[in-house]
Amino acid sequence: MLALGWGYHVLLRGERMWVDVLLYLAVMALGFWLPGRACRPYSGRRKLLAVLLAALLVACVALFTLYPPDMILFRDLSAAGAWLPLPC
Repeated sequence: MLALGWGYHVLLRGERMWVDVLLYLAVMALGFWLPGRACRPYSGRRKLLAVLLAALLVACVALFTLYPPDMILFRDLSAAGAWLPLPC
C-alpha cells in the first residue's frame, strides 16, 4: 500500500481521493483473497518466511506511526482539500 501510494502521490503527482480509495479497496481485497489461496500448512522455509514478513510488517507499522519520515506520503493532506467534507 505504501509503495502504491508513493508511486501515485510522488511519482505521478496525483491528488485525487478516489484513486486512494480504489488503491485501498484493491489492497484490502488482495489481503483477504491471497491468504485463502495459500491456506496450506507451512513448514520449513515457507513458515520462517511468513513469520519474518509478518514481523517486518509490524516493525514498519510501528516505525512509520511513531516516527514518520518527512516525505509527501506521510504529510497531513487535509488542509489541501484531500478529504471529503464531513457533515456536522
